[in-house]
Amino acid sequence: MNYLLEIIIVLLLGMTVMFCWRLNNKITEIKSSKKDMANLVKVFDEAIINTNNSLGALKEASANAAVDLKKYTIKSNELISELAFMNDTAVRLADRLENVLFEAKDIEAKCTLLIEKAALIKKPVKRKARRKVTKNEEKKVIKPH
Repeated sequence: MNYLLEIIIVLLLGMTVMFCWRLNNKITEIKSSKKDMANLVKVFDEAIINTNNSLGALKEASANAAVDLKKYTIKSNELISELAFMNDTAVRLADRLENVLFEAKDIEAKCTLLIEKAALIKKPVKRKARRKVTKNEEKKVIKPH
């Protein structure tokens, strides 16, 4: 039974040595990865610094864009007002032109009717042939008596 107990102890000691050996390997891996981790932290820190710098530039650019956008919005509102005024004026002028056109067509129709009536009323008149005026007759007309 003594032997059995010793065998169990040897097995347990062997398992302990095996676990210690695996633990040593893991610790070695952690030490080697510590250097990699330091490099990774350094790169991450640089990325954070670059991000902060980029955010500052982005804030400045967005502020400038907001100012420009506000200027363009104000200018576009002014142009909209001017275009609305021009449109209203153009509509009024178009209405006036349309009214004048209707009045002109009405006057044209009345004139056409008058011309047609005048043509019906007017009879052709025979004209006498004119005789030539002599120079003596011209002088008589020009000189007072």
